[in-house]
Amino acid sequence: MRRGLQISRLHHLSSIRAVSADQCPAGFTLVELLVVIGIIAVLVGLLMPALSAARQAAQRVACSAKLHQIVVAAQLHANDHHGYYPLAGALPGFQPGDFDDAYSTKYSYTSYDVGFGPSMIAPITVALSAEMSYHNGLFAKGNDQISNAETDPNGFIRNFLCPSQATTISDINQFSMLYESSAVAYTEQESYIFNEAVLGWGDEDIYNRLKGEASMVRQPARTMFAADGLIGQVGEVRIPNISQYWPWGMATLYNIAVEPPVTMADALVGEDVPNPVAGDWEDFDTVRHRNKINVAFCDGHVETRNIAVADLSSVFLLAP
Repeated sequence: MRRGLQISRLHHLSSIRAVSADQCPAGFTLVELLVVIGIIAVLVGLLMPALSAARQAAQRVACSAKLHQIVVAAQLHANDHHGYYPLAGALPGFQPGDFDDAYSTKYSYTSYDVGFGPSMIAPITVALSAEMSYHNGLFAKGNDQISNAETDPNGFIRNFLCPSQATTISDINQFSMLYESSAVAYTEQESYIFNEAVLGWGDEDIYNRLKGEASMVRQPARTMFAADGLIGQVGEVRIPNISQYWPWGMATLYNIAVEPPVTMADALVGEDVPNPVAGDWEDFDTVRHRNKINVAFCDGHVETRNIAVADLSSVFLLAP
């Protein structure tokens, strides 16, 4: 009797398994698989613009942080150098005596002889990096040592690379000549432009430039110090005592008018207008942040503006 019950249970379980096997499909059909893949593709297509916009926004914020760091370093430089920022733009010379700085206390200089004299005015990136805990540039033994440091992706130059433009120095095509005189020029690859009206000297004192004197900046909360940008007009200049031609151009926005106000909008319009006030429109990078520009002001804060006359007309190179 018990054996018969066991056989009956086995028959019952077998029938249940057979029914279950008939009811469960073997797997996805090709049509179902294609539908699922199509849905995933549509979702990815919908999400990609949002992800791209988020990434660009993050890069723009990281760029703002770097610009803020640059201005803070400039303020520290001014504290350490009797109230003077580093210089950028066309200069009348390259040694302390050319800048009424006989004791080398206003500006930063290299510590080696390059053939023109015992010291030279330091590139603005090197001068600012000294305030970012990197003093090797100022104490370098020659140009090669500075060049190696500038091309080192983990070196001080990373502080001057916009994340939207480059991750390493080799990603940048422009060579920004921050200094130009009768005897020497620096060409540097970096992502930012500077306000020559504040930081420049000029070959002749006719442009009402502030020569880096921080206390002379009127309305620092509305005056540009640095911003996203490119090298300006590219040409060739022969460097005396050097048997080659170098690319030239200034990583600066500059004033032509002697009297303020002069704005970034004037620089955006450039010199191709009657009675030009400033230049150079070629310094503006409309691609990097999708026609937006991060502007660091002399008081230390950073704003994102549209690259348009209306938005930049309230940003001064020389404030009234």
